[in-house]
Amino acid sequence: MKNSDNSEVIENEIKAVTQFPLSFSIFSLARSHHRIAGQLLREAGLYPGQELVLMQLWHRDSQSQNSLSKSLRLDHSTIAKSVRRLDDAGLVTCSRLRKINE
Repeated sequence: MKNSDNSEVIENEIKAVTQFPLSFSIFSLARSHHRIAGQLLREAGLYPGQELVLMQLWHRDSQSQNSLSKSLRLDHSTIAKSVRRLDDAGLVTCSRLRKINE
């Protein structure tokens, strides 16, 4: 990045801070939280988002992947991958539900 480009970026950030101080503060807080949380999750051997799956299962155990997908508003493939990784790490156990004929 050229010095002129860099100074323009800095100037735009200063404008944002002065024109929208609350919005910029919230944005900065969210960005910092995302960075720190991601680092802590990696240290715990988790991928970002897996903590949400674990919290849902802590709240209500034995949920289906479909139920997790709906409650977290995530695509089923995202939940399946996350649950598989958690299962591989030994943090959850998966089992297939047997359908009962009525």
